[in-house]
Amino acid sequence: FAAVAGSDHCSLCPLGRYAAVGKKICSSCDAGRFAGESGSSRCSMCAAGTYSIQGSAACFSCDLGWAAPPGSSECSLCGPGAFASLGSDVCETCIAGRFAPVAGSSDCSDCEPGTYSLAGEENCTECGAGRFSNDFGSGFCTECASGTYSPGGNISCKPCALGWVSTPGSGECSMCAAGKHAALGAQMCLACEAGRFVEGAGSTACKLCMLGTASPAASTRCLQCSAGFFAQAGSGTCSLCPAGTHSEAGSGACTSCPPGRASPVGSRHCDVCPEGTFAHAEAAVCAPCDAGRFTALAGGSSCEVCSAG
Repeated sequence: FAAVAGSDHCSLCPLGRYAAVGKKICSSCDAGRFAGESGSSRCSMCAAGTYSIQGSAACFSCDLGWAAPPGSSECSLCGPGAFASLGSDVCETCIAGRFAPVAGSSDCSDCEPGTYSLAGEENCTECGAGRFSNDFGSGFCTECASGTYSPGGNISCKPCALGWVSTPGSGECSMCAAGKHAALGAQMCLACEAGRFVEGAGSTACKLCMLGTASPAASTRCLQCSAGFFAQAGSGTCSLCPAGTHSEAGSGACTSCPPGRASPVGSRHCDVCPEGTFAHAEAAVCAPCDAGRFTALAGGSSCEVCSAG
């Protein structure tokens, strides 16, 4: 109530105004406060999410996407990456995996699979090469495992094709070079073992060298053994034929010299023993006949005893 000078009674303060005890005049409520009844002795503070101008009889609600702390004279617009529902005292930041693209948002939206966002983002970002996200609302992207890849923006990583490899977090796969191979999901290409080979790039397995051929590790082909050498299937090197044997080029085994012939190590043929010498089967050299013995022809396998006289 308030009294005017010369008046014999007090008057009720109207809505939006107040007067403390003993006051002669009614005062307007400050902005951010209100007096909702006639005859108010004080003004009440506007609640969170509402506001008022000076002399208000009530507070007004902030629109969605706007916020105001208690006792506010105006509402604040939430910027991109933040939101406010009805009655909010502050704008809340979007959590990781959600976004608000425009100012004045009432809620945040989930990022689509293949994208992600950090807290307070106004847009989602595509997962980079070598990463993926397969859920709505992802706050991070997961690294692709070895043997898989992603060019970016994907919901999963794709496996590398047979004969191709990748390290963790790869955006593409690499083809194995000739002489190397890789199984599905491999991180690195493996060199073919000795005795095996791969002709072309992008192979999944190595082939075995055939009889009479050999190859060192990481080979693109098998090489034919020279005459005097041999190799079994899957050999890394060709071996010399032992003494008393021989071989032609490309042999898987050495052939024994027959009686009357001999050969040193690594021979391509057996030599016929000359007259006066002999050799048993698989002999390394032709041996001379002992005194009192002879061979009349070349290629003898034994010596005959000389006749008396």
